[in-house]
Amino acid sequence: MKMLICLGLFILCGQTTDAQTKMERKSEEYRETRELIDSGNFTFEARTLRSSAGTGVSLATNDGHIRFGTDGVDIHLPYFGEGRLSTGYPGGGPIRFVGSPERYKVQYNDTKRRIRVKFSVPGKFERHYFTLRVNRSGFADVVVRSMSRTSISFYGKIKASRTSSTRVGR
Repeated sequence: MKMLICLGLFILCGQTTDAQTKMERKSEEYRETRELIDSGNFTFEARTLRSSAGTGVSLATNDGHIRFGTDGVDIHLPYFGEGRLSTGYPGGGPIRFVGSPERYKVQYNDTKRRIRVKFSVPGKFERHYFTLRVNRSGFADVVVRSMSRTSISFYGKIKASRTSSTRVGR
């Protein structure tokens, strides 16, 4: 009987240690992700996109990214959706922008270990509004909205950019 009690206590202690290790690992992942966002020098690499109609498209052969770094932001995201204006919208094609984002804001939810980055960029014929939501391990989704096109979302991961760092939007 003593053997069973000792074995039970040993297993219980092992599970407690394993749970603490998982929590510590999650906290460490979130801390590293938060530091990366705080550096202002990171890249969101899009892996898939989903149009407002629910159609999913793999971006395995199509480079989609948002790079934050020294000179601001470099955005190149494919667009598969519909224009909203019936007045002959002359835009279309991918979402492209290089320059300084406007209304750049970072919000942290330390309890849920999530980060939200919001900003907007002007376009030739429209303004795009971006919401980047990042989880503790760096996986993220981006929702892009504008007045001229239906919204579109991208799923991918953030990583450190290869360029030198300065803080964007601050």
